[in-house]
Amino acid sequence: MIDLIVSNAATISKFKLGNYIIQDLLERAPSELQDQIIKIIFDFSIDLSCDKYSSNVVEKAIHLASSRRRKKLVKKWLSRDDSLEIIKKLVEDQFGNYVVQTLLVSSGQKEQKKLLKAIVKNRHFVSIFWLLYKKSKQTQHDKNQSI
Repeated sequence: MIDLIVSNAATISKFKLGNYIIQDLLERAPSELQDQIIKIIFDFSIDLSCDKYSSNVVEKAIHLASSRRRKKLVKKWLSRDDSLEIIKKLVEDQFGNYVVQTLLVSSGQKEQKKLLKAIVKNRHFVSIFWLLYKKSKQTQHDKNQSI
């Protein structure tokens, strides 16, 4: 049963209740299974990021992924021929922009610089995204301070 859920994780993530199943599985699964689910989610991350429900799964996967996996995700997004269009699509999307922010906050400096460079190349939405990103960073900082 678990194998069936894992192999269909991307599809299940798009459903109102299914996204909670995948998020819960991500949190509770042994590391090997968790990594397998994260790989599947990252393979479909662009489409999943622009969906109301599955974007939450992508964010959870980013939080739980190893730094190596996050680096691969950044590389995957930025090595495409249409990478600028992809970044633009994600940043302008009402759900995708949160995924990009989560990836920025969760990534190392090198990946942050690469992502920000791609965002800056799309100048017309940089200021809006930068404000959202700074707000996200401040919220995370505030949460860390209250712990």
